[in-house]
Parts: sequence; C-alpha cells; structure tokens
Amino acid sequence: MRRRLQAHRFGDLTKDWTPAIVDGTEVETSAIGGTVASGDLAPVGVALVPIDVGPSKQRAYLGRTPEDQARIIVAHLQDIFASAGGDLRDITSLRVYVRPMAEPADWGPALMAIRTALRDVPCSETVVFADFLGPEQEMLQVEARGRLRHGA
Repeated sequence: MRRRLQAHRFGDLTKDWTPAIVDGTEVETSAIGGTVASGDLAPVGVALVPIDVGPSKQRAYLGRTPEDQARIIVAHLQDIFASAGGDLRDITSLRVYVRPMAEPADWGPALMAIRTALRDVPCSETVVFADFLGPEQEMLQVEARGRLRHGA
C-alpha cells in the first residue's frame, strides 16, 4: 500500500508537495533540499539564513553553507526513513544534485558531509550538476531510494 511520508522539519512547507512515499518496503523521496520551516527545526550546529520559498513566498530557513545544507538534508532523510519504519541504513541509492559552481571547494565539503553521515550505509551514489528549481542560495538537493529491511 502506497502512503505519503513526512519530514517534520519541513513543517507547512509540505502542504503543496509530498517529500516522500513508501510503497510496501520501497521508499522514494523527491529532491530534498537543505531548508527547514523554522530555525528551531535545524540540526544542532547548523547556521541558517532566512529565505522566501514557493509562489507564495513562504518564510523558511536554509543552511548558510553547502555543508550546513547537507546536514539538514541528512536530517530530513533520517526523519523520512523513520516515518516509514526504518532508518538511514535502508537507503540503497542517492542522487545528489549540485548547482553548477566553478570550484569543487564550494560543493566538496557538502558531499563529504553526506558521505560521512552514510559511511556505514552501502548505497549507490550519483552526483549530477544541474540547475534546479529552488532558492538560488540552495546549492544541493538529494533524492534517495531505499528498501525497508523490516517491512513497512
């Protein structure tokens, strides 16, 4: 049975879209960015900047650096997989979308933050350099797929 999954850190930002679904034991996320609905929902130690998102220009908060954005993305993935009844170890593949930038030093630390958080998770990874919708300050988004080890 297919059902929507939520990540509580998105708050009202998910009223018009679904961040993830679970269908049986399969979990699939949309492209998840480093944004939270309010400053108190960010992981500890992450610096934020206020932004306006979506057509209604709703107030949200984005990780200040690409590495901060990566830490928020990992927290969203933890929330999503937990709401499906699993955890990060259930991730089987990642697609990391990186906004084109001149220097790897701009996005390399963000990619390493994700890889460090998932160091014990054997999963495939693809890095794609592409323009994407979202605030221009957003440097990366991650799409994840997984299979729950213990059923849905």
